[in-house]
Amino acid sequence: NILNSSIDFDNQEELLPQLGIFSLQLKPSNWMQLSTRSTYVNSTIDRDRTILFGAGLHFRPIKFIQVSGGITEQFQGLDITSVPAIGIKLDLAILNFDYVFKKSAYKENTDSHLVAIKINI
Repeated sequence: NILNSSIDFDNQEELLPQLGIFSLQLKPSNWMQLSTRSTYVNSTIDRDRTILFGAGLHFRPIKFIQVSGGITEQFQGLDITSVPAIGIKLDLAILNFDYVFKKSAYKENTDSHLVAIKINI
């Protein structure tokens, strides 16, 4: 979200803050990859800090499957919490499929299931 924008949620307008994301990936071998991420949140809310961090470790046991695990930070109200995430990626010839499960601190007992599908033309 490069520009400030707003959404209508539950009949109330909510301002979405600007975000800036920097990530770095290291690949020490063909079967392992390390990743780090920092997310700058330009919010009008007064928080202890405005940068969230994350790190992950990715393994490729066979050529077309990648298994990942990591920890990301997210806001829970005014606090920052660290939550675990696990994922799997299938790299097929014309189709890539990603799935990530992440604990969510936004609401108690709510988890995130993220899916991405990419078609290679």
